[in-house]
Amino acid sequence: MTDFVSVENVTDELNATGTYDEASDSYVVFGIQVAAVTVSVIVASVNGYVSDFSNVDPTSKQYNSGARAALALACMRVLIAASGGTITDANNYTVGDLSVTKASVTTSAYTGATKAFHDAYEREISNFSSGGITGTNALASQMIRCRHYPVDNF
Repeated sequence: MTDFVSVENVTDELNATGTYDEASDSYVVFGIQVAAVTVSVIVASVNGYVSDFSNVDPTSKQYNSGARAALALACMRVLIAASGGTITDANNYTVGDLSVTKASVTTSAYTGATKAFHDAYEREISNFSSGGITGTNALASQMIRCRHYPVDNF
């Protein structure tokens, strides 16, 4: 199994690196305390999940897309876990109501960040798991050509 992302990558991306509390063994993400073991379990889960798409080594061209997809998915899952939300599968989640003590700006930033990581994950996993089709001008004569008729001709 290839490790696409590490705990350090995730905490750096979420700006939680300087918030580690050794006494409680946790990080603070968006003002919410998240156990370090939670981040570690999420990172291990994400590495396994993304590795299932394609087993590539770090020198492969696909590795960077896989790493970005893994980072986005891990960050999204940490944010959801921090809020007490539920991850139903790799692409679906529920976040429910945040604590009423949170300001609306924080709520908006939190949901916006979760959505951004979700979108980044979907984009990168699509790039990572689908191969491109390429061709050369020598194949141009073999292309199927279709005529385009204006709609009003039918």
